[in-house]
Amino acid sequence: LELVLGEEKEGMNYEKYPWLRSVGLVDERGTCGSGVEYLNLSQLQVEAHKKIQTARTQYLQTGAVTFPEFVEPSALASILEDCTAKEDAAFTTDDTHTPHQLQVDETFDPPNSVRNLKMRTHVASIAYDELPPESEL
Repeated sequence: LELVLGEEKEGMNYEKYPWLRSVGLVDERGTCGSGVEYLNLSQLQVEAHKKIQTARTQYLQTGAVTFPEFVEPSALASILEDCTAKEDAAFTTDDTHTPHQLQVDETFDPPNSVRNLKMRTHVASIAYDELPPESEL
């Protein structure tokens, strides 16, 4: 199966996650526009499908998925600079809630379910359009 591979994104850890090269790069016609490189991606696509399915299963079972060093460590410094430069424009929240962003339900059974676990979320978010276009984020 011959497909088209687009330009790799800077900062992505393709060495650790080679299957990322085949995710979301090919349109329904199998092309990516000008300046493309032809590659046989069938093996990478199969690997990507398996990795994504495994991640979905893990998410459904545990509620979380991680990809350690998904972004190359060298890119993190640049991302941190971009975010620090825009931190005054960030939306911040500091709230206590359940994992489902709901109030505690005293009628829920069992009462000690994770559904009723109270947790604190303290987050600052920067809108994508607030970041410079060349940002690795």
